[in-house]
Amino acid sequence: MPEDQPRQVLQDGADTTSLAPRATDYLTRWATFLLGVFVMSVGIAMSVHGQLGTAPISTLPAVVDAASSWSVGTVSAIMNIAHTNADSAAPLQTFPTRATAHRRRLRGCY
Repeated sequence: MPEDQPRQVLQDGADTTSLAPRATDYLTRWATFLLGVFVMSVGIAMSVHGQLGTAPISTLPAVVDAASSWSVGTVSAIMNIAHTNADSAAPLQTFPTRATAHRRRLRGCY
């Protein structure tokens, strides 16, 4: 937020629906994510089939490609989408603030 503009303060009972993300925002984010996964999967597949080698993250798709009829790009896309879903399903860990950590050190809790 630019500092030269005053901040908008919501008063009690104000309509806060404008603060909620719109459905088009979610669709845009998912479309961008899926496009990125597709481009990355195509890049990995071209790297493997061009015999340039694989990165550590793409060794599993390369092994599955060699052992089955699935392509490297397909397995890479499935794996990356699964990783993203698992990451978003994991509970977020909250860390103490700097002041809380300092107070704990002073009390000898660490």
